[in-house]
Amino acid sequence: MPSIRQVYRPQKALLVDEPPEGDAWIHELKLDGYRVGVVIANKRVRLLSRRGTEYTDEFPEIVAAARRLRVREAVIDGEVVVVLENGLTSFQALQNRAQGRGGLAFYAFDLLSLDGEDLARLPLVDRKRRLQDFLGRGQRGMIRYVSHVIGNGAAFFRKACELGAEGIVSKRADARYRFDARHADWQKTKCLKRQEFVVGGFTDPEGSRVGIGSLLIGFYDGKALKFAGKVGTGPGWTERFGRELRHKLDTIAQRESPFEPRPPGWLGRNAHWVKPRLVAEVEFTEWTVGGNVRHPSLQGFRTDKKPRDVLREVPVEVDTTGGPRDGERPRSRGAKHLELTQPDALVYPDLGVTKEELAQLYIDIHLWALPHVLARPLTLVRRRAPITRQDALRSQCMFLHHTKRDNAWVPEWMPRIDIREKRKLGNYLYVDSIESLLALIEGDIVEWHVWNASVRDVEHPDRVVFDLDPGDHVPWSTVVGAARRLRTMLEYRDLESWVKTTGGRGLHVVVPFRPEHEWDEVFTFARGLAESLAGDDPETYTVSFDKRKRVGKVLIDYKRNYRTSIAVAGFSPRAKPNGAMAVPVTWAELGRLGAADRFTVESIRRRLHATRTDPWRDYWTSRQRLDVGSHRRITARKRK
Repeated sequence: MPSIRQVYRPQKALLVDEPPEGDAWIHELKLDGYRVGVVIANKRVRLLSRRGTEYTDEFPEIVAAARRLRVREAVIDGEVVVVLENGLTSFQALQNRAQGRGGLAFYAFDLLSLDGEDLARLPLVDRKRRLQDFLGRGQRGMIRYVSHVIGNGAAFFRKACELGAEGIVSKRADARYRFDARHADWQKTKCLKRQEFVVGGFTDPEGSRVGIGSLLIGFYDGKALKFAGKVGTGPGWTERFGRELRHKLDTIAQRESPFEPRPPGWLGRNAHWVKPRLVAEVEFTEWTVGGNVRHPSLQGFRTDKKPRDVLREVPVEVDTTGGPRDGERPRSRGAKHLELTQPDALVYPDLGVTKEELAQLYIDIHLWALPHVLARPLTLVRRRAPITRQDALRSQCMFLHHTKRDNAWVPEWMPRIDIREKRKLGNYLYVDSIESLLALIEGDIVEWHVWNASVRDVEHPDRVVFDLDPGDHVPWSTVVGAARRLRTMLEYRDLESWVKTTGGRGLHVVVPFRPEHEWDEVFTFARGLAESLAGDDPETYTVSFDKRKRVGKVLIDYKRNYRTSIAVAGFSPRAKPNGAMAVPVTWAELGRLGAADRFTVESIRRRLHATRTDPWRDYWTSRQRLDVGSHRRITARKRK
């Protein structure tokens, strides 16, 4: 069967304060169980959690029911639950299922593939229609279809809370499935606050209490585990539970507090500390001003989430359009409060653009900008002064391939990854949210360049970038012609490509593919294709980096594709006085642009307001494969 990364990488929902309104949204009751993908291949069934944990042996009833489905292959997204008599689901009952298997079911809410057909690109309503037809309309079996309502989100939410449900999940009716992403297409609204916390310690029992008094819980902020209070009650907290939990905690005891900083007062001096390995599900009424949970209640423990993934869930304001898509224009979400040092400092004096205005720009356009930079090792350009010179990249800025852990401008919570290089271990920053992107701007970063691989798998690139760099006296039409010829060559090799301006003088042609090849193989492919293009027309194109040989020619730079190489990210600003940006564009509009620095930090809002579709909308769902030997075979045929 395919690997877990290929078959089940579930989309996740953003937490919001209020459900979105309008008939463009459907709403489902929020389920209270384990998020699971049912993966069927030739009657073999696997149950996989969102982090890849196998639940196949744990729920044999669901496996047996899945085998009875009339299908050769399918990937079904849903949740394993226990259904109470009132029709609601209960995580606590699921935790206690060893006491009885009554009410166990799998509630299916999405269908990602069926008998070899990839359904993820279809609108959600079409996927759900196929799912309902596939499962049938009965609701008494082990595998059940999750129904929904269209529109009236606020009314549906109120009714869900009255019934005692945890909350609702709202989804864009026309949205494709976004693998392994937390996106505004899916939004969750909770009746009571509820989230996972990491257990970092406990107190001794008092009075008639047995085992432990309370659990000390927290969440990760960067690499620090922050204390969030204690919980000592819950629907399943019995004497037996207390004894068993004490035994489990004693096996992971440690001498030092895992919390940074240590909890204050008596608690910090007298608590027992444990290794942060257990993840608890806690329901509570609100967060206190001091950052603790009020009136918490333990619902159980989760095995489907890693402790390091437990962060404080904060409701976000989202554009109810969910970002760019066919037939829509993304809207500004409005300002957030930013803690910026020197907010009035000029970044681009010729434009009058300050640090605060640059930060606000990226709040406004982050739904467009974030996908181009998320989870990729970064090389950064940091300004030492306002950008006033054409050679600012050399005279007013510095390149930062690595960062030191004590760099004053880098917040402690900023995500990092250590990558082994030839002679040392390099520490790279990466972006995982709008907050970390804004932290770059606060740190005076004016360009961000990314690897051709994700931090999840730095040893296997997932794209190729061809940098088309014109020499002196090369017109824009020649640069465009190079991009189009390269596109044709790629199509001949069954590869789709996408194009973006660099904010300088050239273009980037980008080819995504599955991360299944070594760096050397991918680099050889890129070099071979570039050399082939230059060989076909040596008067117009070159692969020589000698500036004397590049006059009047376009350099086909293939060297963006070796390990540790970088390319400027889409929607990154550039260290240019005119505030130019690297911007994704369509192939159709390429000839009309006139220059690679057409779009700037001043004009980009107008560009996005006028753009009705994301030029790279199909890039994000591309699953094409790179045949690293295709270039050699095609070249050999041409020579014959």
